[in-house]
Amino acid sequence: MTLTLTGARIKALLEQQWSKPEPNICIHQRNFCYAWDAARPAGDRVLEITLDGRAIEPDARYRVTVNGFLAAAATVSTVFAEGTERQTGGADIDALAAYLTPQSFGTRALDRIRRVN
Repeated sequence: MTLTLTGARIKALLEQQWSKPEPNICIHQRNFCYAWDAARPAGDRVLEITLDGRAIEPDARYRVTVNGFLAAAATVSTVFAEGTERQTGGADIDALAAYLTPQSFGTRALDRIRRVN
């Protein structure tokens, strides 16, 4: 499922990780990075978010692709349900199989998610 979220909604999505005892949102995209601070209160832990080295703008619109379960499951995140311009793609398993190539595995740290405190 591909949908559109504003930068503010992406920040809200990341903040929802700490609304339950165990963080449950994990975003994997090579050029997507964020920093967070565990000492800050829930709802205000994400400090910065970048895509391709540029700051995510709160009012800008971004296309996001997630599996069908995440797009539909409000128990995981209510933010995905707010996404607009929804487009469905192929089966999740087909996308996973296409992604899992020998080149998709590496050993270097990407430092995409950085805990500040």
